[in-house]
Amino acid sequence: MMRITGQMHKLPTLRNRKSSHIKAGLLALMACLLLAGCQGDNGSGASGTEGEGTTSELSRAAMAQEGEELFNANCSACHGLEAAGTNLGPTLIHRVYHPGHHPDASIHNAVKVGVRQHHWTFGNMAPVAGLKEPDVDNIICYVRRLQRENGIFEGNDFPTAC
Repeated sequence: MMRITGQMHKLPTLRNRKSSHIKAGLLALMACLLLAGCQGDNGSGASGTEGEGTTSELSRAAMAQEGEELFNANCSACHGLEAAGTNLGPTLIHRVYHPGHHPDASIHNAVKVGVRQHHWTFGNMAPVAGLKEPDVDNIICYVRRLQRENGIFEGNDFPTAC
């Protein structure tokens, strides 16, 4: 049997181990977020950004153009050309769809699982089949561009796909 004399040796406690695991997890998460922020659209590791780390204007324009084509093929039957609305669905160029009230995640969710009627009297929106997440990002980019052009919001004050 070994006898410890003098200063008591501190053995790692459950609390100390949990704390170090949490710190390690947070560091790993931060590293992942930093690396993810450096990924370009093609996943090559090139940033695809300019200036203060925002998506380049060329990239935003390409996303919006692709988004317009996808919107016209998948959304315009109800939401109208240029998201102006129809008798089947509301305009998306309205302050109720401001990104501060309906962030991009809510649009992704509406496309994925549908949405119950809550602002208008058009009825429930069914999910939209066949669109992948990048497709929805492009559609959102197109709609946000239309909203900016029509004064719904200005600049990049809100996190959006574009």
